[in-house]
Amino acid sequence: MNKALKQGFGKEYSYWEKFIRPFSFSDVKHEITTVIAFNRLSTGEAVTWTFKIPVAISLSGNYWGKQLKERLNIIPGKVVDQFDPLNGMVEDKSILAPDSPPITDTYGRKWQYHTTASVQFDALVPGAPNYGNKYLKVNDIKVPVLDYKFNYKIKDLRNNDKNSKENNLYQVEIIHESGNQNVSYKIDYEINNLVPELSIQWYAWNPKENKDQKELITPTIDGKPNPKYDSEINPETGTKSQIVWVKRKTDHNSPFDPLNEKGEVVKNKAEYDLGYIVEGTAVSMGIRQIFDTPEIANECSKRTSWRWFKRK
Repeated sequence: MNKALKQGFGKEYSYWEKFIRPFSFSDVKHEITTVIAFNRLSTGEAVTWTFKIPVAISLSGNYWGKQLKERLNIIPGKVVDQFDPLNGMVEDKSILAPDSPPITDTYGRKWQYHTTASVQFDALVPGAPNYGNKYLKVNDIKVPVLDYKFNYKIKDLRNNDKNSKENNLYQVEIIHESGNQNVSYKIDYEINNLVPELSIQWYAWNPKENKDQKELITPTIDGKPNPKYDSEINPETGTKSQIVWVKRKTDHNSPFDPLNEKGEVVKNKAEYDLGYIVEGTAVSMGIRQIFDTPEIANECSKRTSWRWFKRK
């Protein structure tokens, strides 16, 4: 506005500058009011000039990116406190994904969570300044709105099946439409809460080629009950699964510590034996271990000693 007045007054601006009152701006009418007040030199009469100047404001994409970001919230889920299991469930903490692109005014990077989280976006109520039309999309699908709030749960939909087509990656996009201006703000989330699985297999298990092995998983032979058939053997792996309680004394509490009659975790270690429940595998011969997570498989390949349990 000062620049416009300087251009209007030209060389006389330095004289009139002291008579210019502070500007006022109307958000409703989108106009600036300028007042120039002075006394006539000849008569001393007070004179006031009032100018109302309409203003067309066009907000930048960077402005809308920041404004949309402020109303986007991520509500983390709860996870077991890895440093103190007796502390119960604590709020999940996000970590920056190693492959995250750089942050910009319209992109909030890629973040990883360890359990289900909720995305919430607060829309403006009709009639609010800069209302426009806003909506939330997750993986390019529009999210329904209720009471001017968009809500969407992001989960790890995968399973340990390597052929699973489900996803754990979410691109959240907020779109603002106003007149000819369309602006969006994006942020990526990744939910990783799969537990690595170990598949134990009879080392030379091949019942299609081995007659003795096939007998163990065949209920009948020639229409008669097969005495060698064992219903507990997994036809895919040649192994049997058992639930085992592993007794272990340790100074560290675990989420499996017992509860008293009030449902409270027993903190006195003298009152119970520590341990944990595992799924054990029984097999007649050598075993072949298959981890679904390469990092764990690589780590286990470095081990030089193993503990074996004999089934009685």
